[in-house]
Amino acid sequence: MPEWFRPKFGLLLGGFPVVLLWIVGFRDGQLLVLLALTWALGGWLTARQWEVWNGQGPEKLWGILAGILPFAVGKYGVHGGLPLSNEQEYALQLLVFGVGLTAVGLGVEMGTSAEKS
Repeated sequence: MPEWFRPKFGLLLGGFPVVLLWIVGFRDGQLLVLLALTWALGGWLTARQWEVWNGQGPEKLWGILAGILPFAVGKYGVHGGLPLSNEQEYALQLLVFGVGLTAVGLGVEMGTSAEKS
């Protein structure tokens, strides 16, 4: 992934859940701001360490597991049986997935920084 595209990828990814939720009528500003920040940081970190995510061998396996876990927790932990509206449920699922993506991105960043020093 080209170096100049990485921050743009983060901004695009940060806007994605906000626009999606705005379209369906969700208007909680505080949650929308946190979603945008979380997804933008996660997208930027993912793009910044693209070589790690795009690798072969054990790195690829860890990348797949790091994607599956937040998705599964968001999808099945925040479910229709909870006393939430559909918009709230969807927003919380996106928040959990965004936080998972960002946490993994920060972990990769910390690991590669430690390797370099």
